[in-house]
Amino acid sequence: MSSNKSYLYTDKLTTKDSWDLLRQVYKSSKGILHLGAHKGQEAANYLSLKKPVVWVEAMPDVYQELKQYLVAFPNQKGFCALLGDCNGKQNTFYISNNSGGVS
Repeated sequence: MSSNKSYLYTDKLTTKDSWDLLRQVYKSSKGILHLGAHKGQEAANYLSLKKPVVWVEAMPDVYQELKQYLVAFPNQKGFCALLGDCNGKQNTFYISNNSGGVS
C-alpha cells in the first residue's frame, strides 16, 4: 500500500489530515479569501494562522450576523457582495429555504 495520501476538500474539516493539509496551504499564503462566508464559522481556525481574511457573503441578513461576529477578529473583514461574471447584469439569486441560508 502506498504512503501517498489523496485529499478532497470539502467545506467541512472532518479529519485531522484534511485540516493539516489546509494549514500547510494557508501558511504559505499571504491571506485568505473566503467566498460564501455565511456566519464566519471558520474565523477562529483562521485566527490561529495569523493571516488576514476577507469574507464575502451575498445575503444581507446573514452578512449582518457575520459582521457582528467578526468584531472579535480584527484581522478579518467581511463584505456584502454577490460575485458574478458581468458587472451590472441582473441575475436571479436562488436562496434555499433551509436554516439561515447555509446552502
